[in-house]
Amino acid sequence: MGIFNKKLKIAAQIQAESDAFLFECFHNDGVIEQLVDNRFELIAGRKGTGKTAIARYLQQEHLNYGIDYATRLTLTDLQTTSAGITIDGDNLLKFLAITTAQRLLKKKHLTKEGEEYWEDYLTTHGLQGVSSYSEWAIKAKSVFEKKSATLGIKPILGANLSHDETSEYTKQIISESTSSLFSGLSESLKHNTKVMIIIDDITDQFDSPGTKDVRASMDQIKYVLHQLHNFNTKFNDDNIDLTFVCTIRNDLWEYILGSNENKLIHNCLWLEWNEKSFCEMLIKRLPHFANNLEDALLDPFKSIKDVFPDEVFDEVMNIKGVSSEEIKQYRTKFYAYVQLISFNRPRDFLRLCHAMKTRLSEVKPIEFKHIKASEIEYTEYFYNELKDELNIFAKILNIDIISLMTLMAKLATKSKLSYQELKAMLSVFIKASHSSTTKFITDIWNYSLIGIISNSNKDYAHFKHNQGRNSGYNFPQETQMKEYYFLLHRGLYWKYHPFLDHDL
Repeated sequence: MGIFNKKLKIAAQIQAESDAFLFECFHNDGVIEQLVDNRFELIAGRKGTGKTAIARYLQQEHLNYGIDYATRLTLTDLQTTSAGITIDGDNLLKFLAITTAQRLLKKKHLTKEGEEYWEDYLTTHGLQGVSSYSEWAIKAKSVFEKKSATLGIKPILGANLSHDETSEYTKQIISESTSSLFSGLSESLKHNTKVMIIIDDITDQFDSPGTKDVRASMDQIKYVLHQLHNFNTKFNDDNIDLTFVCTIRNDLWEYILGSNENKLIHNCLWLEWNEKSFCEMLIKRLPHFANNLEDALLDPFKSIKDVFPDEVFDEVMNIKGVSSEEIKQYRTKFYAYVQLISFNRPRDFLRLCHAMKTRLSEVKPIEFKHIKASEIEYTEYFYNELKDELNIFAKILNIDIISLMTLMAKLATKSKLSYQELKAMLSVFIKASHSSTTKFITDIWNYSLIGIISNSNKDYAHFKHNQGRNSGYNFPQETQMKEYYFLLHRGLYWKYHPFLDHDL
């Protein structure tokens, strides 16, 4: 029975939302404990690094971490609403508060008085079954129109329009203040109840093709993050154990930061993956290690090396023309192969393994055609994932995503470029995007589209995804650029510049 047989716990759909093996094979390297113990309010990471996986896992396993209730909220339908109500920060916050109240009600985590209030509130405004922002906006618009029609004289749906000065909230869905709704949540929660609400992914709305004014939307997201931080702080000061956590893409971080950036940075858990994390995750997904899982995890490098012969990938990399200098940085050639064609994200690793699982075995000799077929399948996935991720970046630059990918194809005409060569190839594109050359080079390095290597070739290429946040490596100043060569990421290089045109 091959190690990459049909029992490998990796499905074709490797997104966390549809991963059938997520809970059984979840890899926790301490990140859950960090999130809970440090009361982080943000989880930042590149697409595919496990933000949604953490949200789904905690939603199911929260009791094991001392949390009475955890749930995952999404804002994926923000661009589909046609209700005519502005998608602004306050509307987003109101929707989050109302949705949270619905779920706390259902799970019986509210006091008796709290249940009565929210049941009355939701019933009054017809919000009992509302589960998406679009539905909420349509209901809100209906209430607003009825209120306008009465010119503020008659009650709306039987609601009492008089303001009770002893209460911080009213029953008017439009005029209701955001702080009143969140105060209502904290006052309604049962004593000594620990609750975590994970908003995943607060930046997903930008993936919509209809998203136009990205920077304006960024300002709204920034507003939401700061407001949630203020609410979390007030809850903590009042000894209310209710925490709102947002997951965000780290490539949008610089556009979200503002004058209060330190508040966000110090409350953020950064997700980073490395070779050890990958090996441990893969060991958990291979039935081969089912009977000696704990022993295999003691030395994950050796365990994986024993099952993935270096010779297989040695042949691949020799044919691909990968230099030995580039390989030396890794512990085995298998890691080199995987990291050279991925962005070091768990989603990439799982997708590559899925591409290989029906083609590799311990019984039959592994032929290069199996690796080639896997690589073709994986490369298409990699390209589409990258194009999706760069969609927002292209909108920020006000350029077409296809033009950006075409630029990557042009860079693939050479295995490495000097700074002058890179500038020359970028000149037309930069002019169209109204960005400085140095800034654009820094941007595409931040996405790991290019790596940097010294002219002497004594050092290995620096790609952003292989640099930890505290690695000490910074992008060179423009005055130093002439000392370096630039390389397109191997996953892209192989996509646009295939070597293998002959049968093997």
